Amino acid sequence: NGRLTNVAHLVVSKGSSVHFLTEAHAALIENGTYTFVGQPGHFLFGTLQLKTESDLHFAPNMSMVGQVGEIDVKYGAVISAESFQFSVSRMNIEAGGMVSCSAGDRPEDTLDDPDGTGQQSTQGGSGAGHASLGGTGGGNS
Repeated sequence: NGRLTNVAHLVVSKGSSVHFLTEAHAALIENGTYTFVGQPGHFLFGTLQLKTESDLHFAPNMSMVGQVGEIDVKYGAVISAESFQFSVSRMNIEAGGMVSCSAGDRPEDTLDDPDGTGQQSTQGGSGAGHASLGGTGGGNS
């Protein structure tokens, strides 16, 4: 539940669990001076790699926010958060891996994230669907 300083490559080993609590965040120090200090829940990594059957869980009602150069989620690995608001250049989720903000996977969450359904659209649905139904944008189901 603290500050991850100068962590460029976060690797969660096979079968391991990492839990980020409400005050966890990233920071960078150069020449003894902080050049970046994220808000709670904000992270900045070059790579985030979850090995087989590992998991990264964010505290109830906590979103994963920030920038990651590359995310790699191996078989049976799980990233779980209230929502995801991050920029990523490359993301690989192997079969059996999961990135979830599903209420079914997070029964302790009590927030109803306003970004979850996507924007209304006359062109059809929009929203956060990755191999799922996604949002309710255009009334599609």
